[in-house]
Amino acid sequence: MLADPANLERTIGQTALGLTALGRIGEVPDIADAVAFLAFDDARRITGTRIDVTGGVNL
Repeated sequence: MLADPANLERTIGQTALGLTALGRIGEVPDIADAVAFLAFDDARRITGTRIDVTGGVNL
C-alpha cells in the first residue's frame, strides 16, 4: 500500500523543521536579507566565500 501523500508531506515537513536550529523553514525574505547585506558597503571585506542561509542546518 502506498503512503498517504498528505501524511508523507507533513512528515517530511516536520523532519525538516527538526533539522533547523531556528525551527522554521526559510522564506524568500531570508535570502533577500542576505543579498541586501552583501550589497551594502558594510560587506565590502567579504570576498570569495559562500554565505549559507540555512537556518542553522549546517551547525
